[in-house]
Amino acid sequence: MIEEALDNIKDQDSYAAIEYLITDEGDERKKVNGFNVLTNQLYWEEKDLDASIAMGRAGIQYGIMAALQLEQDNPKLAHNIRTTCRAIAINLASFTWKGWDEVGIDIEPSHCLIGLDAAKAALRLSEELDENDLLRSRCHWTLGAQWLSAGELEKARDAFLTASNHAKAANEPGETLLSLGFHFLARLLVNPNDADALEKMNKVKKKLKDIKGGRAFAFQIDTAEYVFQEANV
Repeated sequence: MIEEALDNIKDQDSYAAIEYLITDEGDERKKVNGFNVLTNQLYWEEKDLDASIAMGRAGIQYGIMAALQLEQDNPKLAHNIRTTCRAIAINLASFTWKGWDEVGIDIEPSHCLIGLDAAKAALRLSEELDENDLLRSRCHWTLGAQWLSAGELEKARDAFLTASNHAKAANEPGETLLSLGFHFLARLLVNPNDADALEKMNKVKKKLKDIKGGRAFAFQIDTAEYVFQEANV
């Protein structure tokens, strides 16, 4: 299914791939999941951000329409489809964030606009689905990341703090510290002379390096700090 859709993109156009996916055999959940898998594969393996965005946005739109049609007769299936739509949205927001400094991916201003919209959609869907604190934390973090990219630093700061609070409620110390570190980074980008924010961010990174999996989170803060401080030079 996925390989055939990829062939449609390469040999024809993205709309041919969309048509192929939505006319494939199987229920709507399988079709929307196909969009999800293809969106990820186009980004991670093909390094084709534009095609990934095209498939992701089409998948979210198709999924939302399918869920609306199914809500009365099959609310469980509708809920599952919306969950996949949220997953696609958060991935799109992540893929279009320049703070990863991902090799082989060039983030254009138009991509950032799409990413911010996707981050907003992910959070809205997560709230409508009444998802747990950890998933909400990740949605708030992703929105904060996109606000950071858009230069809306106060909105970013607030979103990261909310993400940290949700992660704390979920008893996830690593993600609690990660979001807190980004909160202090946003403060630093507002005011590079904020010594308190710098001290607290460095303390967060030090704490992260002492917990399991925390070094990767500390590296994420370091990378974003480099990317966005360079942008402000």
